[in-house]
Amino acid sequence: MEHTQHLYRTEDDLKNFCIRVHLSKVSHGGRMAGSNTHQQEAESYIFSWQKKAFSQREYEFYGDAYNCTSALESRYSRDIARLRQEGGRQNGRLFCYIEGDQPNIPAELCGSPNVVEPSQSEPTFASRYFSSSAIRRRRPPRKQLLAGVGDEEPVLERPTVEERLAHRVPTPPLQSMYIMADLTHSVEGIDIWEEHLLCLIQVDDGGAVSVKPDFNSGQTPYRIETRNRDVYEYRLHQVMEPVPPEHIDQEKNLQEEIYRRKAEQLHNLVGTQFADPVSNALYGAVILTCHFCKPL
Repeated sequence: MEHTQHLYRTEDDLKNFCIRVHLSKVSHGGRMAGSNTHQQEAESYIFSWQKKAFSQREYEFYGDAYNCTSALESRYSRDIARLRQEGGRQNGRLFCYIEGDQPNIPAELCGSPNVVEPSQSEPTFASRYFSSSAIRRRRPPRKQLLAGVGDEEPVLERPTVEERLAHRVPTPPLQSMYIMADLTHSVEGIDIWEEHLLCLIQVDDGGAVSVKPDFNSGQTPYRIETRNRDVYEYRLHQVMEPVPPEHIDQEKNLQEEIYRRKAEQLHNLVGTQFADPVSNALYGAVILTCHFCKPL
């Protein structure tokens, strides 16, 4: 089922953005799960913006320092070492990929915006865009442009890479966060790795927050089905703290002060001293002219 996304506008700091995900298993292998099983396999977790939550696979992989080959992976290894001292992970099946985890995102999610596969990480879009021959060529004369208007097809059914880059408007930079569910299951003692995308959150430089699918607190839950026919339901709750009333009053007073000072500035620019009209003078206005521009 294709879910639609919802776009929000915010001027608040994104570190205050939080979302709670509640995941529960409703059927096992096509059979409805009992109430005890439903409660045992239910999980809730609160995700903060760009705050990493490790899956079990990442927890085991980055937990071994010999597997870490980059600065980011080394930082993850230190974070996992600290988590082990504090008692381990607080999340179960729910985890997330953040901006720095793009090379580790599964291939089936790489069709989403702002996701780069490891094999496509070099060269970058900017280097390919500015190195294309379409960018290096100088603009032809206007006569040459007009001469070739009717000779070219207005729509290219199979454009080349250079043609796509030359006619494409670059999208604004995005920051992405993928909320995932690790639904790995065992078949005859063999673990079948399976991860599902629950929610994609993207933020651009203009402060637009895209949530796909949208929050569904109090509405019909979203459903996902695994390869072994297990069915899960999940809800997305917006749990950001409300703005305190004193902050709302402070912002309202600030806006009123800005409007008042702007009005005073305009009033000072116009002034109040105007010259009185001359007595016994006749005033009029030209409302229509005829042959005004006709030469004599």
